[in-house]
Formats: sequence, structure tokens, C-alpha cells
Amino acid sequence: MDLYLNDNGVVYISGKTGIPTGKSADGCYFLEFTEQLVEKTLAVNAKLKMKEL
Repeated sequence: MDLYLNDNGVVYISGKTGIPTGKSADGCYFLEFTEQLVEKTLAVNAKLKMKEL
């Protein structure tokens, strides 16, 4: 799957602690993100910038 965002687009990500990576009983898939993983993701994607954490 390819996702595209305009140059000035905004991605809002909401997190919740205590939910492990994987599929839940209701079929949703969760990925356990840590601050370190977010920082690594931003480090390899020069066009992405964090506005607030």
C-alpha cells in the first residue's frame, strides 16, 4: 500500500500505552511505537518533521 501526503500535509497519530503490536479481537491492528522508534523514523525521512509530542 502506498500512502501520499501533500508537502504541507499533516499526519495526526494518537497513541495508547499498554497495547502490544498485533491484531486485536475486533480486527484492528496496533503497532507499539516508542519515542525512540518515532525518532528513528523521522531520522531516515528528511521530509518528515515532528511538530509536537
